[in-house]
Amino acid sequence: MKILFYFNSTTLPDTIYKGANTYIGIVNLYLKTYIEKNYFDLAPKLEWALPIQVTLSDDDLVEYIEKEDPDMLCVSYYIWNRTILSQQLKRIKPRISKDILIVAGGPELDVNVNPDFFKEYYFLDYAVYGPGEQAFAQLCECIVEGKEPNPFEMSNIAWHDKSKDETMLAGFKYVPQSKVSPFLENKEVFAEMVKDLRTQDIGIVLTYELTRGCPYSCTFCDWNSGLTNKTTRRKGTWEQEMEMFVDEMGINQFYLADANVGQYQEDLDLLEWMRDKNLNENAEILFDGNLSKLRKENNLKAYHLIGQGSLSMHFVISLQDTNQDILKNIDRPDIGWLEHRRIIREIKPAYPHMPVDVQIIQGLPGQTPDTWRQTLTTVVAEGVVPLIFMSELLATSPAARSAEYHDNFNFKYSTSVRWFDQHQEEFSGKFPESCFSFDREDVITMTLLSCVYTAIAWFRNFSPLNEPFDQEGVVDDFLASENYKWLRKNLTDNWDHRDKYYYTIGFMGEDRISEPLSACTPNGRTASNWCQNSRFLYFVAKNLTSNYHKSKYIKAHLWPQSFVPLDIYGVDATRTKQLSLELAQDEVKPVAEPKGPGFLLTDEEAMVPQNLHRLDEIKRRQQQNKADI
Repeated sequence: MKILFYFNSTTLPDTIYKGANTYIGIVNLYLKTYIEKNYFDLAPKLEWALPIQVTLSDDDLVEYIEKEDPDMLCVSYYIWNRTILSQQLKRIKPRISKDILIVAGGPELDVNVNPDFFKEYYFLDYAVYGPGEQAFAQLCECIVEGKEPNPFEMSNIAWHDKSKDETMLAGFKYVPQSKVSPFLENKEVFAEMVKDLRTQDIGIVLTYELTRGCPYSCTFCDWNSGLTNKTTRRKGTWEQEMEMFVDEMGINQFYLADANVGQYQEDLDLLEWMRDKNLNENAEILFDGNLSKLRKENNLKAYHLIGQGSLSMHFVISLQDTNQDILKNIDRPDIGWLEHRRIIREIKPAYPHMPVDVQIIQGLPGQTPDTWRQTLTTVVAEGVVPLIFMSELLATSPAARSAEYHDNFNFKYSTSVRWFDQHQEEFSGKFPESCFSFDREDVITMTLLSCVYTAIAWFRNFSPLNEPFDQEGVVDDFLASENYKWLRKNLTDNWDHRDKYYYTIGFMGEDRISEPLSACTPNGRTASNWCQNSRFLYFVAKNLTSNYHKSKYIKAHLWPQSFVPLDIYGVDATRTKQLSLELAQDEVKPVAEPKGPGFLLTDEEAMVPQNLHRLDEIKRRQQQNKADI
């Protein structure tokens, strides 16, 4: 039986890794290793085709399948490819001359809890949930031997029985991490996979996992698919594997996929090896990943190793929120903001070439516009960049599986289309529209706050000057501005009337229908667009707390090469320079309200700031803005 994997990957932006890269798919190596070590009679009866690593057009995919002639096509579902992959499989399945089986796995499949799963995914023959090694081996055994699959003799798999018109669901079984290395066991196969990508001039990011599972149950996370808190680890293989990756295959970019990197001394040994490799051999190793949630001293050691060896393009601290009550609502174990702050204040001056990003999540139960602004204020005041994510209702997370969670917090979710900045395409999923602590209008307010604080962080990090300014004053000026009113109208209109939750105008009201800006992940094109323009520069200059002259400050930011030179984000440098010159010459004029696409609401219908603290200050600044202009 011939097996073909289609990993449906996309090229990664160069904000985390260097160059054009893709995550190389490696599921086939784990499955092949498991079968060869546990199903001795089955192993020689299987043929593993070279996987398809990148997204193909329908025509190319059909042509490749026809040429390879597999008996089984295997795919993996994630939140970023779910919609696109499903649409493509629906289109191509009728075009394939051979009646091949389509088998799917991945964290986005909720077949074990969704009774209507196969009504939506009718084009799939089998769906694997949780760890898939044993389920896949049992399925292959049934097919090769011509036996009917029996859910009572299998685990972690489901299919639709057409004769009974019902879903057959096998029970869950925990499958521990492989004790042997799937990479070392399949060195020749893996080398061919690497060579295949290199011939396409695509760089490689390798997802590397030693520990399977997570001992925690954060409600928003699908790490364990909501099935177990068990963890198991492969020990004693990392050094041999790394030598093969780096020295023999030239792979130097990694995603360390353990849920808590630094939980074990072996993790620190691995980072120390990477550091020394960079310092002594200029290996240019880069990695991204999630550090331990509670081993603060190990985390600090890890950050120093990362900084010393330039092992990442940024430091990442996973915070989620500064409010302890909100962290309790999501069952999040955490060392607390004060400890995070201590770490930030130690690593930031020690490694000034590396920005510090702090991950926080908007839309958690207990958040309000007030608490959210307080979190943003606290985080951004440390001179770090907030890496903000909208809370996603992941299909297999505790939040999605727990009726008690929904009853306690009264969540309502939106499925409106959003914009994925990195891939420049739309995507969909469930995100909070309201809960007991916020409503739909609050979501919009918190989103605008997320964007303006991220823009402030970008401005501060990329400004050629280190002059202090009152960040809260900048926020208040923004909330009192025409820019705020336009952006709020645009986002409200898109959500209410177009079922799209993203911006189709920029900070200055310019049309961006063809190049939208993300509302949910502002750390990218959105922040760049917001902070690199005359009006935002004016807000900052007005709130300088030093004696630096406002006009000189503005002139220092005139030239794109000296301030946020990010043409990849579509910044109109000529227009920015022109508007900045107007400011520098004290010829600031009111900007006319934009007309045309993106506005269906009248001025009277426009949303006004609600549930925000410091409203008196906002009103005062509104009057001051008019006087200044």
